[in-house]
Amino acid sequence: MRILIIHNHYQQYGGEDTVFFREVTMLRDFGHQVFLYERTNTELPPNWFGFILAFFTSLWSWKSYREVKKIIIEKKPDVVHIHNWIYLISPSVFIICKKLKIPVVTTLHNPRLMCPSATFLRDGKLCQDCKGKKIPWPAFIHKCHHNSRIKTIFITGIVFYYNLFEKWKKSVNTFIVTTNTFSDIFGSTNVLAGQHIEIKPHFVYPDPEERDNSKVNDQAIFIGRFDPEKGVLSLIEAWKNIKNCSLLLRGRGRLEVEIEQFCLNNQITNITIVKNHLKETELSEMIKNSLFLVFPSEGLYETFGLVMIEAFACGTPVITSNIGVMKELVEDHRTGLLFEPGNASDLQKKVIWAINNRKIMLEYGKKCTQSL
Repeated sequence: MRILIIHNHYQQYGGEDTVFFREVTMLRDFGHQVFLYERTNTELPPNWFGFILAFFTSLWSWKSYREVKKIIIEKKPDVVHIHNWIYLISPSVFIICKKLKIPVVTTLHNPRLMCPSATFLRDGKLCQDCKGKKIPWPAFIHKCHHNSRIKTIFITGIVFYYNLFEKWKKSVNTFIVTTNTFSDIFGSTNVLAGQHIEIKPHFVYPDPEERDNSKVNDQAIFIGRFDPEKGVLSLIEAWKNIKNCSLLLRGRGRLEVEIEQFCLNNQITNITIVKNHLKETELSEMIKNSLFLVFPSEGLYETFGLVMIEAFACGTPVITSNIGVMKELVEDHRTGLLFEPGNASDLQKKVIWAINNRKIMLEYGKKCTQSL
């Protein structure tokens, strides 16, 4: 099969990029011809002009329209798979695919069409005020995008345009979501009314292989952005009184300095921040060597939780929040443990239980690989 895959990379590498690259690699390894059209938001100037430019290119990009048209005419793909198209690719690519009669599938990696901030969070709490509204005006009232009313006007305008401009949606043959939770969320609103939605979970490729339990250390690992919605502050709060298990924090983000200062102020010496870039094989080894992975995200914004199945593939159980897709992926006291989201005390109790029941956690790890 001849496949054109389209993706707009963010300025900061994230899970969507990992999904994109794994899909490309797997399809090529299985003998498909894969063509790529990629753009990255680093093309935008890092100033207000760049933000204004992002607004207009998000509405329509003639550059992307012409370049994708050229690829389709030259390569003649059987199908087009569109991942992210914000800010530089725009809905223009959907329209040219429809015009040239090429089937289109697109993966909805986040709830941006229902929530301008794409998090379902406001002030650290669950918020679905904009869900189902074609004009997401509550986001403007609350300055949901970077706590800036001007920036929120821009992103709200973009979402309103996407919801108003029905033609691009009608150019999509199938919308893909990754879990039952988000299938229900999208299906319960008028944002994608009448559209065909399928569930395609993310995957791990290539297989990192199951760990050797004799090499597992008394350590836990967190992998993700150091941002409020990821629950990392609850995690380090829970670790204040845990002495017999170290914690690796792999990532970067807005809370990096705050995390370092918290550890310094509370004299926490068993938390290590791993900032340097790691190859996937190196990251897999860190996961394998950890007794468990902690995924403390605090909201419905998580559309999958890719790192959790990466841990499962390594045979490492997961302690995660009892909400949204997290409780869909992790079976309590079988493939990991669930705790009340945002509750550092409850998280601490679950961590202490896991440390004191090491053999049981190792058995949970074996069940993780069986669940995939």
